[in-house]
Amino acid sequence: MNELLICSSCGAPLDYEPGGGIVVRCGYCGTKVLMSAEPRSGPVGAGSCSRAVESDDARRRALCKQMASTNRAIAIRAVDELRLRGWLTDGSLRGEIFVRANLEGAHLRDAVLQGGSLRYAQLHDVDLSGADLRGVAFLEADLSGANLTRARLQRAEPRYADLQGAVLRMADLRDAKMFAVSLQGADLSGARLEGADTREARFDRRTVMPDGTRWTPETDSARFTDPEHPSFWQPTEPLPVTVKAPPP
Repeated sequence: MNELLICSSCGAPLDYEPGGGIVVRCGYCGTKVLMSAEPRSGPVGAGSCSRAVESDDARRRALCKQMASTNRAIAIRAVDELRLRGWLTDGSLRGEIFVRANLEGAHLRDAVLQGGSLRYAQLHDVDLSGADLRGVAFLEADLSGANLTRARLQRAEPRYADLQGAVLRMADLRDAKMFAVSLQGADLSGARLEGADTREARFDRRTVMPDGTRWTPETDSARFTDPEHPSFWQPTEPLPVTVKAPPP
């Protein structure tokens, strides 16, 4: 019977059969892992693995390490198992660090990642709709084409992030640090932006503003972020606003 062991490099499961040798190659990252010649003798060297039955906490930690991988296949496999175990949405991943993770196209709907970090992460076309992303650091992350519908992004920090073509309908971006974020072609219809720092944010005529209008060089973004603005706008209906036709 195969034992459930974890690669010390990437956290992926290893397929090891007792008596099969003292070196096992990880099928995910290719790392050669040195096994103990005697199962009860404990780990050997820095590359060894624990032979104890994994506790739920140990498995969660291993999956978090995999989810942070720059190898997309490893990261996506981890996301799938985290969702299956319920850890993706029950708050078990609050504060976790996924710097430079390659999660392109990942299904992260309703994920609870509050207070964590996705700095420099590859999140192109990811589904984060309904996700709890309060306080998450997205510094220079690629969120182009991402679905962030109804995401909770209060106090999030997507500074210098790429949100081109992203869907942010009815997202809560209050007090978000959006300095120099790229929002060309993004859909912000119905989003809440009060208190958000949008200095040097980049828009274009395809960008849909929170009130459903298209951005133009004359658009005053402060009316969406500054509650003291004489024309301050915020959503009053829970339904998405109707997007007006783009200018010719």
